[in-house]
Formats: sequence, structure tokens, C-alpha cells
Amino acid sequence: FCDDKLRGRARSAPDERHRGKANVVFCDNHVERRRARELGYTVNADGTVPLIGSGSNSLFSGTGRDDDPPSIQ
Repeated sequence: FCDDKLRGRARSAPDERHRGKANVVFCDNHVERRRARELGYTVNADGTVPLIGSGSNSLFSGTGRDDDPPSIQ
């Protein structure tokens, strides 16, 4: 979250609007279609992404590991 005072009940995630997947652009300029779960998100049965769940940050940590994001300062 950018502003710790404005936390919502659910986390935003890529919208799977293209044949049930999201278009994802990577830093090396290639594009793939992936489901939110494939990107490490936990997805509830109703399609929301919970704030706390068993998701993985390994694609976004920069280390390839499921590291916690930096704290809000």
C-alpha cells in the first residue's frame, strides 16, 4: 500500500479479463497471459484477493524468493 491510512478490505490484483487471464508485461519487454494465482496471488472463491493470504511475492521481490515487501515509511 502506498498510504497505510487508506487500506481497503481486499488487495488489488491484475484483472483476468482476457480469456480468463491478465496480460502481463515484463521488464525485458515480453508479454504473457497469466492467471492471478500464477503470479503468486491468493484468490478467494468470489474473485477477491485477500490482504492476508498464502500468496507468494517471488516474482516481484527481485530475488526470486518469497521475501516480504519493504515496510511503509
